[in-house]
Amino acid sequence: MSVDFSGRWIMNPRSDPFLPGIEKGTVALRIDHIDPLLQIRIIPSAPGYALGHFVLNLRTDDVQVETRTHGMELQTNAVWQEPEELLVSASIRMGRYERHFRWSWRLTDVGKTLLVRHVDGELAGRTAVFQQQPLAS
Repeated sequence: MSVDFSGRWIMNPRSDPFLPGIEKGTVALRIDHIDPLLQIRIIPSAPGYALGHFVLNLRTDDVQVETRTHGMELQTNAVWQEPEELLVSASIRMGRYERHFRWSWRLTDVGKTLLVRHVDGELAGRTAVFQQQPLAS
């Protein structure tokens, strides 16, 4: 694909939430993307949130990837839906906590804005907006 999600992204504080429980904070993403490999470091920041960051490792060719980090079990996969839209699925388990997410990812504004739309679940139809940030040298 010609789309490259690589970069550092900060959630627009006025956008819809990216993750439940982080509505009053923000989320930063650090993405490394060399198709079909995609690694997303998610760095949430919110009052009372103490987990720190976690990493999603994905393949964009619909191959499931399993990762363990911070006591969490993550199962992820992604597949191109359109030439410029990626459907990302993630299952997160930690003890009795279990969540499933499906997002539609798309770049706009000549690659400077990342739109992450929730496909289903409690946040279905809501979109988190991330702005690309300069990478530190």
